[in-house]
Amino acid sequence: MPTVGYIAKGKRYALNHTATQDLVVPHRAGDSLLKTSNIYGCNDANAPQRVDHPGVDLISQLMCDFAGVELAQFPQSRTGTQVEYLLSYSIEITFGARGVLKCKAVCQGRTVGETTVQLAREQW
Repeated sequence: MPTVGYIAKGKRYALNHTATQDLVVPHRAGDSLLKTSNIYGCNDANAPQRVDHPGVDLISQLMCDFAGVELAQFPQSRTGTQVEYLLSYSIEITFGARGVLKCKAVCQGRTVGETTVQLAREQW
């Protein structure tokens, strides 16, 4: 599962500022094209390197549906009869008013997933 991290503790972001993170997720032919990207948060002054750190919390899951993308456009490898694609996509997080984050996954120019997250001010 790809991991997304954007928000720096104590940093102020302009309204409607958008941060983008490029990601790659492997996909084996025949598996579900519905993938999950986790968005994490941490209240520590220095963000840890790993999501299994005790101070890291799952903020949201962004469901990405790659069913409408052209698999042939992605790098692929073959192991025996099994084909694996490397699906590249971007997650855009837009910082809205009152702690609202709008998260969008984009692949091949089309939106493959969206969610909105309400961050509690006292939490983050």
